[in-house]
Amino acid sequence: MSDLLKKIESVLPEHARKRGVNKSNWKSEKKRCERYSAKKLPSFPKCKHKTNSTFKCLTLKTQDVARFHQNFYKLNNKVSQDNFILKHCRLSKCHRKRLKDQSRGPKNLSAEYYVTIKNPHKQVRVCKSAFIKILQVGKDRVTGILQRSYKDGGSVAKENRGGNHKKDRYAQRQRSVMTFIESIEAAEPHYCRAKSSVRLYLPPELNIKKLWKMYEEQVASTPYLKVKQSFFRQIFNRKYNVGFGSPLKDTCSRCFELKRKIETTNGQEKQIYITQKRLHSMKAKAFYDLLRKEEHDTISLSFDCQKNSALPKLPDQAAYFSRQFNMSNFTVVIGS
Repeated sequence: MSDLLKKIESVLPEHARKRGVNKSNWKSEKKRCERYSAKKLPSFPKCKHKTNSTFKCLTLKTQDVARFHQNFYKLNNKVSQDNFILKHCRLSKCHRKRLKDQSRGPKNLSAEYYVTIKNPHKQVRVCKSAFIKILQVGKDRVTGILQRSYKDGGSVAKENRGGNHKKDRYAQRQRSVMTFIESIEAAEPHYCRAKSSVRLYLPPELNIKKLWKMYEEQVASTPYLKVKQSFFRQIFNRKYNVGFGSPLKDTCSRCFELKRKIETTNGQEKQIYITQKRLHSMKAKAFYDLLRKEEHDTISLSFDCQKNSALPKLPDQAAYFSRQFNMSNFTVVIGS
């Protein structure tokens, strides 16, 4: 393990100590995506508005209708689609509430509906019937979106159904735990596979429980930041890739030499050895990256002494000191 220390940083879910869940494969998530996907093609406006009227429905081309419909269903969740509808609508308060009959109550809001066309890039005003048929959504959904936006003072759409209601309650504690973990210095491995290149290592005498106790002592003066051990463990496993102990069973001779020189020197000389060790580690990584490359006109041979076995191999204790032969298994592998 390299003696160069660095701060712990959060990693992507697929690189964490424990892999995060992939919600895209859940049946409920697939059903949700299907629910907000296009069920049929858009309908071309068949309203009787003339070209010189307020509504320009008949000026739309088939390509404009298809493109507007496609842009709407590129968004595969309800909140994004609701905001798309709000973006193409304009609300205003009715100044006159004149009713032709008494079949409904007075109308308080007036809405204008627009369709964006590409050439020339502008918004064309259409009637509500044409707007609904192009997007293939229900009129009640559009009306509900506009009414909720007007009540909230023109704010964007947000999800009010279900969800994690405790997330905001524990957000401050989560940030406190992450700040504590990221303040710890961990060591980088010298040799490692590409998948574990982001893993850092803490001393073997530590574990998650001890780190949790250290955190509890640090926030003893602020009791509202204290957390359970399971809460601390989940953050440590899901957001970081940190192990305990040494990642190596043997050490490079050059690394061992530089490490001892760094421990026994001070000042500028120590900084020189640190730079040499860092450069040596980078050369080692570059060598293994080059070794993994496959060339069509080149054959790669890897060879090493795999195992030295003492013979004969018997469970008798007296036979252990009577061994006369060793079997050396020398292995050669073709390939990268």
